[in-house]
Amino acid sequence: MVDIFYKFAIIYKEEPYNELRAVMKECKIMYNKEVVVRCDSGLHNRQVTYFVQKANEFRSSIWLESENRRMNAKSLLGIMSLGVVTGATVTLSAEGPDAEDAVNALEVLLLRDVY
Repeated sequence: MVDIFYKFAIIYKEEPYNELRAVMKECKIMYNKEVVVRCDSGLHNRQVTYFVQKANEFRSSIWLESENRRMNAKSLLGIMSLGVVTGATVTLSAEGPDAEDAVNALEVLLLRDVY
């Protein structure tokens, strides 16, 4: 009888913890950052290619917003269509498990030329 009670107590104690872990996995964290583009070429041609490749390394959904237009940062044509030039202020947004890492990594690409 004691063994059964002990096993039940262990299962009961672990159950809320497992539910909490499942809920935490489901949670999506949104991270935003305003960045002034400092790379000499702006976001054109080769610079955009590196930017999109880096964005695709992350699991999060990532967006780049410029002048009230918002595009998926994982889309080459979408980012090129924004026409981001040097000195423009853009907003990087990401939602997902690695959102902060994604925004910080992409910010670095907007601050310098990568080629």
